Amino acid sequence: DIDVVVISLDSQPERWAAFQARNRAALENLRSVGVICDVLSGVDGADLHRQGLAGLQRLHDNGLIDLTNASTSSMSWGSLGTAASHRVLWKKAAVVNRPLLVFEDSACLDPSLHTALSDLLTDLPLTASDWEIVHLGWNLDTDVVCSCPGMH
Repeated sequence: DIDVVVISLDSQPERWAAFQARNRAALENLRSVGVICDVLSGVDGADLHRQGLAGLQRLHDNGLIDLTNASTSSMSWGSLGTAASHRVLWKKAAVVNRPLLVFEDSACLDPSLHTALSDLLTDLPLTASDWEIVHLGWNLDTDVVCSCPGMH
């Protein structure tokens, strides 16, 4: 069993609608194997910007961002909201002790995701002591070029 959650902003419902339209086949295939995709109302960076330091302090107090980390100060408001949204879901996964697959509403899913996910979960040991995070690193909507000096 795995929970699937998409991060999307309440202030931009068209992005959630576009995610569902763009990924219709993948979502139907996931449903066919009993996996339902939920949506998380993401932390809106624009709201954080309007709230200023008070908003950042609230996120810090709730353990969603670390204001003592120097890299936090160089993040955009949108990036802070995204990071805080992911942190909400990491905390949820830790509490329920179940695998959680997280997408942002800009994701483009492969229609065969349900098969790949089933294979992955079969191959991975499902105890917390064996693994904590798996990064699914494919990108279907753009070309990715990697340069690794010294590698052939």
